[in-house]
Amino acid sequence: MTNGGANRTANLIALGADVAALAVPFATGAGQAYRAGNRLVPVARQAEAMVPAGGRANVRGTRIHTQFDRLVGGGAAGRSVSPETAYIGGALQPSRRPTGSINPDAVVGSQTSPAAVFDLKTGRSGISSRQMSRYRNGLPHGTPVYELRTSGHGAPRPNTFTGFGAAGNTAYQAFK
Repeated sequence: MTNGGANRTANLIALGADVAALAVPFATGAGQAYRAGNRLVPVARQAEAMVPAGGRANVRGTRIHTQFDRLVGGGAAGRSVSPETAYIGGALQPSRRPTGSINPDAVVGSQTSPAAVFDLKTGRSGISSRQMSRYRNGLPHGTPVYELRTSGHGAPRPNTFTGFGAAGNTAYQAFK
């Protein structure tokens, strides 16, 4: 299916990051996280629009999270993104929110070995150091955690000229 070139630049950058990640075994999924973040931002905006303004911020935030979970679960961010998922000690949990679990709002790629996870933030504060520590201890080892807001996401924009990562960029700059 074609889309008339929509998102071509973002897709080419993400493809370059994926190609670069092939040369660095521990850096897979770089472009996948970036593309997923781009798809999740409008889903977060849609969830926010579904919840009336006003009332207590924490109650509204919970309602936005509920709508976001429904939208992502319904496929609004694509097949490679799963809604809120529970982990304990690096292992996927079959039940929803078991005691002691960490629960990212969106999981990119395989649930058992995610390429990245996103934490939707609806208020002023971001991911606290305590929460980040819980993510590091609860998620599969090395899973990147990115903040998601209606204004954008924290997944880094892949920066490659050649598709071969930092070494390729250095060579490209030296010989161009």
